[in-house]
Amino acid sequence: MDSQILWLRETFSHMGQHSGYDQLCTTLEQEHPNDYSSVWCDRAKTPKGTGRLLAKLMASPSSNPLYNSASALAELKAIWQIRFHRIQQLHVLYVEDGFRIIAKQKSKIRTRIIGTVHQPPGWWRSIHGYPQELSTLDELIVLSSNSVEYFDKYLPGRVHFIPHGVDTSFFSPISSDFPSRQSNNLNCIFVGQWLRDFDTLIKVIERVIEKNPTIHFNLVIPIYRRHLPEFQLISRHSQVRWYTNLSDQDLRDLYRQSDLLFLPLIDCTANNAILEAMACGLPIVSNAVGGAVDYTQPTFANLLPSGDIVGMSEAILSLADDLEECRRRGTKSRIFVEENFSWQKVAEQVSKLYDSKS
Repeated sequence: MDSQILWLRETFSHMGQHSGYDQLCTTLEQEHPNDYSSVWCDRAKTPKGTGRLLAKLMASPSSNPLYNSASALAELKAIWQIRFHRIQQLHVLYVEDGFRIIAKQKSKIRTRIIGTVHQPPGWWRSIHGYPQELSTLDELIVLSSNSVEYFDKYLPGRVHFIPHGVDTSFFSPISSDFPSRQSNNLNCIFVGQWLRDFDTLIKVIERVIEKNPTIHFNLVIPIYRRHLPEFQLISRHSQVRWYTNLSDQDLRDLYRQSDLLFLPLIDCTANNAILEAMACGLPIVSNAVGGAVDYTQPTFANLLPSGDIVGMSEAILSLADDLEECRRRGTKSRIFVEENFSWQKVAEQVSKLYDSKS
């Protein structure tokens, strides 16, 4: 690769070292460390004295709740790097969080600009407010096939579906040195809070436990999202276990102790929980929404219509009655993610886009 790439990057407190889109940069750097440099958006540290200046830069209206003064400062740093260094391409890894000033300055920036969007079209319709800013990008990466049509109207012919990846070396099935599970009861795991369908989660758990009290549910949900009174319904059950603030290793171990991922969704593009569970060899029970269909196959995933409480319950109960089939589906899940969504394979696709002509 003969071009110098600048990444506008950000990490998030709820993601561990082995999760999230930043793994793309880690993978590419291993192959060609001298081809890349980075500017970081650090929301925890905004230098004193910059608030008034950044406020002026952000004076124009915006309804995007993810963009703030730290985002603006990171963009200014990126513009500085572009103007005073040999930067041929800029990749904004989280367009939702960090693309506004650069969009307005695009006519003065000759560098090729690539962006990646993570939120589904529904979020852009209802929350962002100014999706037309994306038209200033040279190329756009989307993480689900259904996003291509929506964004193509802003960047005709310049939208590319390149999937999210997962660290298949870290997130892996149970190993020989890991204590094997002693119980023959089905253990389901649920992970996360963003765009999760909590109403369906609660109703399915109630229905499943009523029909088969031997099934257990491991729920990894931040405490601040457990305010719903309905959560108290399932909190009564000893079969429901609650987790939060897990380390990477603890989360991986919990996947390994579980038999399937149960993840009711409202919408999604890529979903880290689905990819991590698949990498750990778990079958999936979720919804046929957004990008879920891009990352799974019927051989190991039951994707039901939104709000299908009966269908999701029956899928879980069926696998509880046939644990061998559950494990066979989990094996297929692991094979599929290895063949399609390792970060090495995803990085190859992104590298080809970097090398392509604008």
